[in-house]
Amino acid sequence: MTRALMVWLDRMLGFLLGAAKVFVLFSIIVYALSQTTLVAKWLEKNGEEIVLYRALNATGGFLIKLDIEKPVQTITEKAKETVKEVKESVEKVDEIVEEITDKVIEGGETATDLVDSVKNNESEGE
Repeated sequence: MTRALMVWLDRMLGFLLGAAKVFVLFSIIVYALSQTTLVAKWLEKNGEEIVLYRALNATGGFLIKLDIEKPVQTITEKAKETVKEVKESVEKVDEIVEEITDKVIEGGETATDLVDSVKNNESEGE
């Protein structure tokens, strides 16, 4: 091959590899952005009209696997557990308040004495 042909081939291969690198970089950026809520809403309306978007998004999705649902599920489960624990604590406090109120009404004891007795009962139960 002649030198001119080799220079031309070198430049073409350089251009193609450079373009491929830019395409991969943009596809990763587009895929990551399309996973955010704000961009996803906009893309639902306008994304199908953009031909290059589909190719970039598919390539980016193939290259990186962003699984947003798993962390969200974990956070949701922990939040539900916390809410359950808080509800149980509130129910326990309600029971104690009702018990103290009933004893104050029935027995004429002071609320301070009853609170102290409830605290003592709890510390003995632990």
